[in-house]
Amino acid sequence: MKKHPEAVILFALLFAGWMGYLSLQAWKYRHPPVIVSRAQLLMSKYDVVADLATADGKPSIDVAIGEVLFADDDGGPKAGTTIKIWNIAECDGYGGPGSYLIPLTVFGGQYLVAALPFDPGRSSADIKPRIYPASDEVRNQIRELRK
Repeated sequence: MKKHPEAVILFALLFAGWMGYLSLQAWKYRHPPVIVSRAQLLMSKYDVVADLATADGKPSIDVAIGEVLFADDDGGPKAGTTIKIWNIAECDGYGGPGSYLIPLTVFGGQYLVAALPFDPGRSSADIKPRIYPASDEVRNQIRELRK
């Protein structure tokens, strides 16, 4: 069998090009997009944008409401007020002080981050409520889901 060095060089160049393309895509999409849970929005009564502060590395339960994006009734939080969200420290999605979108519900007169509904494939201990960074991408998703 004859050896063809041109074919080896061609395939090595094609392989290097493919690896370069994959590396570029991995670099371009190194920060995954934030996906808002439709099921969590179905469980929430209020969608608010709030400024969160840090207390011992976790978000403080005292939350300043900046904007109300959705309200199921008129008895909910208002923009410019400060409320207590009792389960905010147990939530996923907190990345430090800043502005977050928080789907809220009320239980026993207290505000809570809306939980995800029961999922038969997961135990309830694995399912934590989620908060989202208040970016334009997240706001557009909320707008689309609340239509």
